[in-house]
Amino acid sequence: MQSNELSPKELRKYKRHINLDEIGEKGQMKLREARVLVLGAGSIGNPVLLYLSATGVGHIGICDNDLVNEEDLQRQIIYRESDIGKHKSIIAREHLMDKNSKVEVKIFNTCMGPGNIKSIIQDYDMVVATTDHQPTLYLLDTTCKELNKVFVYGTINGYKGQVTVFHYENGPSYRDLYPEGLNAQPKKTEGVYSILPGIAGSLAANEVVKIVLGIGNILSGKLLMFDVLNMEQQLLGF
Repeated sequence: MQSNELSPKELRKYKRHINLDEIGEKGQMKLREARVLVLGAGSIGNPVLLYLSATGVGHIGICDNDLVNEEDLQRQIIYRESDIGKHKSIIAREHLMDKNSKVEVKIFNTCMGPGNIKSIIQDYDMVVATTDHQPTLYLLDTTCKELNKVFVYGTINGYKGQVTVFHYENGPSYRDLYPEGLNAQPKKTEGVYSILPGIAGSLAANEVVKIVLGIGNILSGKLLMFDVLNMEQQLLGF
């Protein structure tokens, strides 16, 4: 059972956070108690997981059943050549535990679907979805609304990315942005700029931390679109 105070080690480790007026010791305690599930341990999921662990989010879930392959190494910064052929969720958990041994990391080495989605997400405060599989995203949208879970979303395409937040304080949903049957999402290109996932994942992790702490402006009902090739960005309301 964890103490209701930060340990001397935690006070040292998170000193730079605690020195921020918006966070302090109480905020760091909130992060330690937070429970966040990351759906997808690939391109965007890698920086999300790394920053949540480094920030001190105390309970992290990883849902992914993919294996590491050679082309992943171009943009998925957790994995090494020696990890090729291994399960991403297992390698990611080992990496996070090496970085922060006090974080509880649970893996779900499976595909999320109608038969298991509730059992996977029910113990978490919010879900970060980094998949582009629309049936899964619609299912997640429905379930997050039913279970009152926040849904943070990030996606990338070529040199462009998007980040937003759904179901925050009864805010808009994934369907409000991408209605079913309209095929509104932009078509994917075959290429992905290797640095882009780091930017998108960092922005998604930022939304998670702000929501946990109750600080700043949240991207609820707002879609942040950015182009790293031309250094342009746009904030679209929905």
